[in-house]
Amino acid sequence: MRLLTLILGAVLVVYASAGILFETSHADSPEAERVLCRFLLCNNARLVWSAREQLTGPKDEDLESAIGAFRTVLQRDPHDPNRWSDLGEALLEAGRTEEARYCYQRVEALAPRVPPFLLRVANFHFLIGESRRALPITARILQLIPDYDSVIFSEYTRLVDDIEDVLRYGMPGDRRAARAFLRYLLQAGRLDDAQRTWEWTAEHGFADDALAGEYAQFLIQRQHPETAWPPGSGTWARALATISEQSIFTMATLNRSRRRHLSTGESCRWKVWRSPGTLSCRARGNGRCASAFRAQPTLRTRVCRRWLS
Repeated sequence: MRLLTLILGAVLVVYASAGILFETSHADSPEAERVLCRFLLCNNARLVWSAREQLTGPKDEDLESAIGAFRTVLQRDPHDPNRWSDLGEALLEAGRTEEARYCYQRVEALAPRVPPFLLRVANFHFLIGESRRALPITARILQLIPDYDSVIFSEYTRLVDDIEDVLRYGMPGDRRAARAFLRYLLQAGRLDDAQRTWEWTAEHGFADDALAGEYAQFLIQRQHPETAWPPGSGTWARALATISEQSIFTMATLNRSRRRHLSTGESCRWKVWRSPGTLSCRARGNGRCASAFRAQPTLRTRVCRRWLS
């Protein structure tokens, strides 16, 4: 055992010395590198750096040199998804789309659950106009990790023409992602997309009271209170079957005192209280949401009784 340890130590010293010698004396010698590669001492990092420099070069010859360099690195290590991504990028830049497609297929096969690599695969499909192939991949990323939400949602709004495609192919069966996407659309002020996404979210049982309140507030601020409040065929009314009655005033924080208050924020306030033998529920302010609430006496009574019970 002691002898084996000494032998292994000597081998490591030789390998390290050879690597240092190459770095200092023969770094630019292809022949020296080929010799060292036979002993598994290839300097891939230098070759990759050089290839990336060539990838941004002004001449076609630079691009071809970059492609050749990435192929060389992959011959040395064919299981590196990073290098397959680099080669795919270079081939796409050269207009060789089908060869690039094969590279990104290798990336997906080698790293099926690694979000940074999956995002590069999805971006390839977006770049060549294959959004329906990209969307299931971004859906997988959304299911794996929330870190790329803003990047993916931005691509959805910029690169996908039909919100139905996003909901059908680009959203996992995951309430976290559904809520995050709707909140992204609310912040971006995308009314039509937000309305359809709210419907989809409610239909799938992914909405909750807090999200419903945010959505109602958004509609009110966008001057569309008629879709925020029942009765009628508005989005909110259609969602009541899947959302609790509380979500009508989900914005609500009700103080358990004799005089109780609900608030939706800055737009308007409701004051709810009970006197001996009477139940009173009023909207204060002149906002559209206050007017909508005052116009619904049945709803008002039902909700007030719920809060005061």
